[in-house]
Order: sequence, then C-alpha cells, then structure tokens
Amino acid sequence: MRYLYVFFLPLILFSGNIKEKQLKELLLQQEKSFLESERHKTDWIAPLMLESEYYKSNINDRDADELKSIGLSLSQDIYRSGGLGYESVQAALEKVLGKKIFKTQLQQMNITIYEYVLILKVIDLKLKQLNFSIKNKKIEILSKQARYNKGLIDISELDTSMLERSDLKNEIETLGIEKLSYIKALKSLSNKSYSSIKIKPFYLLSRQEFLERNAVHIQKDEVEHKRLSKKILASSYLPRVSVVANYKYEDSKYKNYTRHDNTNWNMGFNISMPIDYNERKTKEIVQKDLILAEVKYQNRLEDEKIFYDSIVEEVKLLKNRIIHHKKAIATYNNLIKEVNALYTNGLKTKEDLVTLRNTKESKLQDILIDDINIKMSYLKLMKRLY
Repeated sequence: MRYLYVFFLPLILFSGNIKEKQLKELLLQQEKSFLESERHKTDWIAPLMLESEYYKSNINDRDADELKSIGLSLSQDIYRSGGLGYESVQAALEKVLGKKIFKTQLQQMNITIYEYVLILKVIDLKLKQLNFSIKNKKIEILSKQARYNKGLIDISELDTSMLERSDLKNEIETLGIEKLSYIKALKSLSNKSYSSIKIKPFYLLSRQEFLERNAVHIQKDEVEHKRLSKKILASSYLPRVSVVANYKYEDSKYKNYTRHDNTNWNMGFNISMPIDYNERKTKEIVQKDLILAEVKYQNRLEDEKIFYDSIVEEVKLLKNRIIHHKKAIATYNNLIKEVNALYTNGLKTKEDLVTLRNTKESKLQDILIDDINIKMSYLKLMKRLY
C-alpha cells in the first residue's frame, strides 16, 4: 500500500478537496488492480507441490505395516510457443491501464466536486433573483391594492399578482430543497463547504488537445489487451515444453521388524499440444471480441468529436446570451437615469425607481449564472480527460 501511495503521489497531491475515506476507497481499488497485474506477471510460474503420507495397517500382506513418506513434485512450463512473452507484455500493460484508470477516476471525482460547487452557486444566484422578483411583486401588489380600494381595477388583477408572489415563494422553497440535495451530495465527496472550495480558472480546450488527452484512449489500451489475449489463446493450442521433476523419501516398517529407507527421484521434459474440438470456435469468439472492441473504440472516438463540437456551440450560445444580457442592462441603466430625473421632478414614484433597479439587479445575476454555465461546459470537457 505504501508503494502504491508513492506511485500515485503526484495525482494525490491535487486531491485536497476529496474526502479521505473516498480517496482511500479509490486507492484500495487501485492497489487491488496493481497487485493483480503484478501477479499476472508471474502467473506462469508453477507451484512446487509438497506431499506427505503416513499409514499403519495390520493386514498381513506384502505391503508395509507402517509407511512414512514425504515428496516434492514440479511441473513447470518453460516454453509456450510465445505465450509466456505475451503474458509478460499483457501484465505490464495492465499496470499502465491501472494508473490511467486511477487518474481518470480521480479527475472525475475532483470535477464532480467542482460541478456541485458551481451548481450551488447558480442556485444562490437564482435565489437572489427570486428575492428581487418578490420585492417587485410586493410593490406591484401594494399599488394594485391602492387602485382596487379606489375602484380602479377588478379584484382578479390583485388576486393574480398575489398568486404570482405565492408562486415565487414556492420556487424559493423548491430551490432550497434542491440546494440541500446538492449539499448532501457534496458532503459525500468532500469535507469542505461549497463556499470554501476554490475553483481554479478553466479554459476551452482546443479540439486537438481534447482528443489527445481524452479518456477514450484507455479503451485503445483495452483493445491491445484483447489483442494480446488472442495471441495467448493461439499459443495455448501450440506445443509447450515443461520441466517435470519428482523427489520422494519413504520409511517403511514390516512385521518382521525389518525397515527400508528409500529415496527416489526423477526429472525430465514433457512436450504437449492440445487437440481441442472447439478450437476454431473459441478462436473465432476471441477474434469477434477483439473486432467489437476496436469498433467500439472508433465509435467512441467519433462520439467525442461530436461532443466537443456541441460544447463549443453551447459556449458560443452562452456568450451570445451574456452579450444580450449586457445590452439589456445598458437599457435599464438609461431607464433608471430617466426615471430618476422624473422622480426628482415628482413625475415618477420611488417605487417605479426601485422596481427598475431590482429588475436590473436580477439581470446582472443572469450574466453571473451564464458565466458559471460556461465554466460548467468547460468542466464537461475536462471530465472526459485522463
């Protein structure tokens, strides 16, 4: 485990936001994968079998009345028509795959934390917007109530405004529930509060950079892993050479009190080759599995290109929306100046001025929300990297 920490230390250092137990679980998963690849490297080494025997008998025959024995046996492949070399290469590839998968999982966990933080910030901005809308609705209700009291409007107009204010308050409650769910989700990954997590600046990756660093290439390594499996399978149907060795010591005792100590050993080579009725079908299945993996990889690669283009378009639209928001704010600034002048001259009420200012502040939140949405789009790209 200690070696694994050192092996992944450069990655762990950038995981300060992740909860320790989550990081530990991830490390344990990768330790298991790491050990499996290490074991795979030496799977070809056969075990040395230790055998011991003891029996006693009162049967009067030519066999010993008491026998003690101990022995060692070994059957070790030393040549598998290239299979041993392929297994060694495959084991090394598994270790590389393990590190890439760990890096990807760590990256995705970090980005998920950032996503939760940004979503919570958007919720806060939307709550702020709703509060401005409620303030404006309150002004509108007071104005309509005064007009209703004077008989200038029907009660339905006042009721409509009051229902709209109620709907706005319900929206606040709904957002509050949503906020609690995201806070809970964040707590499962990090001990930090969303307000204390600093988010580093993001930028739009170039298409080339996105495709070069894309986690889809892990699937390419998996294709290579299957290609090696195919070679290993093919070698299993070819001749293999094994060293066979046995050593045994026996201590026998007979009724006539004679004893015999006996030591025997043998060593030799064994050449074997299986003849399997299902060999062709088994090879075809492995070949289809390899082709399927290659096709999936190519399809995923194409999907990633489409995904990148869609994100670029999404960011473009969000930036255009920010431009429109800014134009609207400029219009509101002019209106506020005009209404303020009219208010100074007694031609507009204070409520008219406050309503415009609240609407402008609400529009400012739209800019901040879309700016966060752009960051979320960048995160969607980064989440697919390793």
